[in-house]
Amino acid sequence: MFYSEKLQSPISSTNVKLLFGIDPANDPNQALAVGLYPLVECPAGYSATHYAKESQVYRAVPSDVSNAEKELIYRVRATKMTIEEAAENLKLPDTTDLVED
Repeated sequence: MFYSEKLQSPISSTNVKLLFGIDPANDPNQALAVGLYPLVECPAGYSATHYAKESQVYRAVPSDVSNAEKELIYRVRATKMTIEEAAENLKLPDTTDLVED
């Protein structure tokens, strides 16, 4: 993956070839000349909130919340799921013995 400063978004190698007519893997200088930079993607399970330039690469800045956690939040809202049901979906440890009376 690459980041296009012109498009202000990520772009695949295939689309770089189609849109710009260059192969950034074989000619990185030509890619840089048209504003295409290598992209360091988010860890698996996270979505990018934005992209930050670091020297000669762009880094996808991941959300603080994983995609699975976001999905659970949407399900809780949609189904009015109880906190206990949500905890079960997240496989959280049982902490009831930690509650003081």
